[in-house]
Amino acid sequence: MSAFAATIQAVTLAGAQAVIAAARAEAERRGAAVSVAVLDRGGHVVAQARMDGVHVGTVAVSIAKARTAVHYNRPTAALATAFAGGNTALATLPELVPLPGGIPLATVAGLAGAVGVSGAAAEVDEAIAAAGAAAFLKGTAG
Repeated sequence: MSAFAATIQAVTLAGAQAVIAAARAEAERRGAAVSVAVLDRGGHVVAQARMDGVHVGTVAVSIAKARTAVHYNRPTAALATAFAGGNTALATLPELVPLPGGIPLATVAGLAGAVGVSGAAAEVDEAIAAAGAAAFLKGTAG
């Protein structure tokens, strides 16, 4: 690393596909149909999947949840809790979706991207996203 450039972490296509596979498995285990988006650290889609039976609107929402998680480097559930607790100023922040289901993907070296899930109840979206994030963490360990 120089004073002018840094090595950054990035979600690879293989990593994104592993996140989606784990999220899909968790969704199927729960009997849910969802859309799952995996974005890089710049907020750009690396991979996205919409399960059979879920409406098309979930695609945009899954991307928006992942983008919120990566732009603010925190789970969207934490933002949802803050918003519900009265921090309505969050509504003024750009590209912020305060709904559970977006989780940053990080390695020991830093933020690499995020996963977003939409289509089920908020707590189910969050659990499915967590399963995807766990697969990413497992894949980057060691």
